[in-house]
Amino acid sequence: MLSSIYKGRRKPVHGMRTARSGRNLLFLFPAAAACILLTTVPGSARDRSNAADRIRGSARYGEYNGVMRLPADSLGSRFFYSGKDYGSESLVHPLTLILHGTFGILQLENRSKNPFDVPWESSWKNVRDNLSHPLRAVKAYGIRNFLLEQVVPFSVNSHQSYYWPNYTLHLIGGGMSYRMMREWYEQHHYPGAAYWSVATITAYHLFNEIVENNTFQGNNVDPIADLYLFDPLGILLFSRDGITGFFSEVLNLSDWSYQIGYDPWNRVLLNNGQNFMMRWRIPKSRRWHLFYHFGNHGEMGFSLRRNETDYWSLAAGFSSSRLFDAKNRQGILELTTQLVGSIGFFYDRNKSLLFSIQYAQKDQNTLRINIYPGLVRLPFGNAGFFFTLDRDRRGSAGITLPFLPVHPGFRF
Repeated sequence: MLSSIYKGRRKPVHGMRTARSGRNLLFLFPAAAACILLTTVPGSARDRSNAADRIRGSARYGEYNGVMRLPADSLGSRFFYSGKDYGSESLVHPLTLILHGTFGILQLENRSKNPFDVPWESSWKNVRDNLSHPLRAVKAYGIRNFLLEQVVPFSVNSHQSYYWPNYTLHLIGGGMSYRMMREWYEQHHYPGAAYWSVATITAYHLFNEIVENNTFQGNNVDPIADLYLFDPLGILLFSRDGITGFFSEVLNLSDWSYQIGYDPWNRVLLNNGQNFMMRWRIPKSRRWHLFYHFGNHGEMGFSLRRNETDYWSLAAGFSSSRLFDAKNRQGILELTTQLVGSIGFFYDRNKSLLFSIQYAQKDQNTLRINIYPGLVRLPFGNAGFFFTLDRDRRGSAGITLPFLPVHPGFRF
């Protein structure tokens, strides 16, 4: 979660680090076990069948959204992944999702883009310590502060609304990612697709917390709120076809992640970041929709239906630029993000993004262009391209090959 909140350094307690055996990893099991149980509760198969029948059999959904639906196969209903060979959906892969989620915060300007600069061992120890002793961390942070800033969505102060990414990126985005991965594993004939998906999402979020923790050592409540509350709840919600169908068919929720690249010469990630889109048809209009694009940013605007499958969208809003200390209180570091203006144009087909151009008032990735596989047919097969430009006219470029989880690119 971007809005990481760090407390001052805490002296180690003798003996705390010595118990490094299996009991230090026990904190992982309740969350993972809960996620698995939530996906296999009695009656879930009946709920999935009934909800899928209602959605597939309802002409109102098709008219409501004007989207050509792909039929479900014998493996179950398809809400977020149907195996399209074009656009952003053609790049969906478990490893790609883990990379996007793990290194999302490296998009910010004051974080190194080199994944090998992350202090993996020390950061993992601190995340593990906080997850192993959640009550201690929450008490140090303040129970009231934890509830009002991390959980209850009431505060309108942007420096205290840490709940916002919890709801948008962990509850909704994380839940949608779980369901998308489950459908990916089903379509690729993995037995126990739900279990594979839970493992993928758990790795995604755990690595994300390690990278965000960075060099800090002390009380950190972010992984507690994310891994123990919002991530399992997201899996629970999106295990139900009724709720999933609402987000997929009415709100048109989709994964519009960038085309992640890697420059082996400079050892940096390029064009990384997981993004989502929601689109809701304006009542009494068959062509115009409200549009929301979000990730480490948020832009709102409108979508215009070009035909039965294609949409043009234009949106403006704010993008995260860099991390800073929100309150600068002695002994407490409360990190939030600096927001700058942003605008973007998007073209998609059946909710699979084909083209985007985005501009943000920041020093890095000021201009970002993504051409996804399928927009331009090439003699050797589907491929995409990405291009970014910084304010100082440096940038990056790369080619996207759908059979690779990360794509070749270079800085210039």
